[in-house]
Amino acid sequence: MTNVLEAQSINRTFGGIHAVVDVSLCLVNGEIRAVIGPNGAGKTTLVGLLAGSLKPDSGEICLAQQDVTDLSVHERVKLGLGRTFQITSLFPALSVFENIAIAVQGCQGHSFRFWHPANRKSGLIDRARELAQEMGLAEDIDTRAEALSHGKHRLLELAMALAANPSVLLLDEPAAGLGVEETQNLISILERIKADAAILLVEHDMDVVFSVANEITVMVDGGIIATGSPDDIRNNQQAQRAYLGEPGPGDA
Repeated sequence: MTNVLEAQSINRTFGGIHAVVDVSLCLVNGEIRAVIGPNGAGKTTLVGLLAGSLKPDSGEICLAQQDVTDLSVHERVKLGLGRTFQITSLFPALSVFENIAIAVQGCQGHSFRFWHPANRKSGLIDRARELAQEMGLAEDIDTRAEALSHGKHRLLELAMALAANPSVLLLDEPAAGLGVEETQNLISILERIKADAAILLVEHDMDVVFSVANEITVMVDGGIIATGSPDDIRNNQQAQRAYLGEPGPGDA
């Protein structure tokens, strides 16, 4: 398997706060790497560094075997990067179709055109409807985003992130606020799309993490304290004490 995204010894401080400390990791085709840790561990800062919305103080980031450390978000998107956010980033007054169509249109290099002219392009229409269907939003295709449930907001944002057929997908807490049925749907979707995109998943829902992750990285205070398979992390005393809230073997 090929490493499609690599970070080598990246660091980021905010004033005197060390948000990310000497972090190295890689994403591999066909796999999901989950990043877990308590609030303030540096997970969202790490996503920002990988996505290009933040610049590291030191270290190197490579995407598609190119050094992208100094490249913008837009330039990284063109190289195959997709991202979702902790707080959904949608056009609330526009429909599901219009939101996805704008994302598809932007990927075709026309991000500053209003969606209506593009609406008449059959390729764009087909792609937008395909993504809505894949996310289980076909019945909501004409519904305004602001009228959707929180879970469907998450799915719509994921559909928009997939518009460019990314080879790397950064997901920041996609299961936050989802109900049981919505979470199971998300798990099924992640299992499907990982065949086409290496996924970095920042998530607090351990049911999701242990259901879909091939590898898990545990962050505390900006640094990595453990990396391994789900079974490795379940049995790692540092991870248990720092985040999972369970005593390790032999702990009092």
